[in-house]
Amino acid sequence: MRLIFIIIGGIAGVLFSFWDTMVSYSDTAPIDDQFGLAIISWPFFLIKTLIYLCMGSFFCWLISLVFRRNLPE
Repeated sequence: MRLIFIIIGGIAGVLFSFWDTMVSYSDTAPIDDQFGLAIISWPFFLIKTLIYLCMGSFFCWLISLVFRRNLPE
């Protein structure tokens, strides 16, 4: 069960990284440009994605730890 939470958190972190990149691009894109994903610096994007993946996995691991301790067996 704990592994499922960690995987879900990692996937949520990666999806948040893509969403964050799209929102950042929409703030600086020209008005007539389509909504999309523009990655300016791949190394920065990969590091940011790795950080969000680790954060999502860690927080979901913490949530699973809290649920496991609070639920009666």
